[in-house]
Amino acid sequence: MLFNFILTGVETMFSVQKLDSLIRYMLFAYALVLGFSRGGINTVAILLSILVAVRFIIKPFKVTLDPALKRAFLVLAAAFTLSTIFSSDVTASLTFLAKTVFRILPFFYVLAFIREKADIEKMVLLMAGSVLLGSLVGIWQGLKGLDRVKSFLGIMDFAGILGLVIPFLLVQAFERPAKSYRYLYYLLLAIIILAIMALGFNGTRAVWISVATSLVLYALLNAANNKRLLLFTGGLFSALIAVFYTNARLWTRVSSIFSISASPSNTKRIIMWQYGWETFLNHPFLGVGLATLPTTILPDEPIPPVGTYGHVHSNYIQIMAENGVVGLAAFCLLYGTILLIAWKKMRVPKTRRWATVAFLCTCSFLIHGLFDYTFTIATIMYTYWFIIGLCHAFYSSVK
Repeated sequence: MLFNFILTGVETMFSVQKLDSLIRYMLFAYALVLGFSRGGINTVAILLSILVAVRFIIKPFKVTLDPALKRAFLVLAAAFTLSTIFSSDVTASLTFLAKTVFRILPFFYVLAFIREKADIEKMVLLMAGSVLLGSLVGIWQGLKGLDRVKSFLGIMDFAGILGLVIPFLLVQAFERPAKSYRYLYYLLLAIIILAIMALGFNGTRAVWISVATSLVLYALLNAANNKRLLLFTGGLFSALIAVFYTNARLWTRVSSIFSISASPSNTKRIIMWQYGWETFLNHPFLGVGLATLPTTILPDEPIPPVGTYGHVHSNYIQIMAENGVVGLAAFCLLYGTILLIAWKKMRVPKTRRWATVAFLCTCSFLIHGLFDYTFTIATIMYTYWFIIGLCHAFYSSVK
C-alpha cells in the first residue's frame, strides 16, 4: 500500500514524457562532460540510473537488441555469474559483477531513449566540444610542465577516453560529404590533432598503440576510395615521427615500448603477466573467481595489505586468471559479436559511418586492453558503451 502511494506521488510529479525528456538531456550531458571531467561523468551516470529506474517503475520499457548481441550478453552474464558462485570471495565477486553491469548500462540507456537521428548527430557535436575542452586543458597542463597530463580526469581515464573518441571523431570527419559539412570537417580535424597532442603529453603508451593501430586500420580500409584520409593519415604520422624524434623525453618513452628492460613498468608487467598466466594454468576452467586475484608481489615493493585485490595490466590475462577459459570465451564472444555486426553493417551505405565507429572504437578498446586492465576504470567503460549504444541506436533508426 505504501509503495502504491509513493508510486502515485511520483507519477503525479513526473509524467513518462517528462522523464523521457530528462533522461535524454542527461545523455546529452554525458556527451558534454566525457572529455574532461571524471566527477561529471560519474555524477551523470548515477543520475541517469536513478531517472531510468524511476521511469521503469512508472512504466516498464523494453530495449530491442540484435539477437546475436543479446545472446552474447547473456553468455557473458552466465560466465561471470558462474565464476562468482564458485569464487573464493563471493562478496568481492558480487561487488565487481554489480559494478560491471552498472558500467555497461549507458549502452541500454542510449538504445532506450535516443531514438532520433538528429539526437545522435547532436551527440557528435557535444562530444567534439567536450574533447576539445579536455584536450586544451591537457595541452596547457603539459606546457606548464606536468609530467602526465589528465585534464580533470585521471591519467588512465583521460588516455582511455581519448583512445575511444579520436577514432570516433576521425570517422565522423571522413565519412561525411566534404562539401556539405566543410566547416565541421575542418573543425573535427583540428580537434583530432589537439586530442592527439594531449595524448602525447599524457604519455600512456598502450593508448598510443591503440590509437595508431586504429588510424592505420581505418586508412587501410579506405585506401581505395578516400585520398583525403590517406593524405591526412600520412601527414599526421610524419609530423608525429618528427615531433617524437626531436623530443628526447617522448622518444625515450616510445623506445621503451619495444624493450622489456627499458622501463621499470615493462619489467613489472612481465612479472604480472607471468603471475596471471600461472594462476590460469592452476585454475583453467573457471579461474580463481571474479575480482579475487590476489595482488601481485613485485620486487622492491612492500607486501600489500591482506585482503586487497590487484590486477595484471591486461584484460585478457586478468579474465583468464579470474574466470578461466569459460570467462575468456564469453568475453571474446561479446566483443567479437560487436565487431561482426559492425563489419556487416559497414557494407551498407546507410549504416557505414556508425558501423565504422563501432568497429574502430572496439578495436582501440581491445588493443588498449592488451596492456591495461580497463574493466576497473569506470569512465572508460561508460564511454565505450555509450559510443556503442549510439552506433546501435543509429542502426535501429535506419529503415
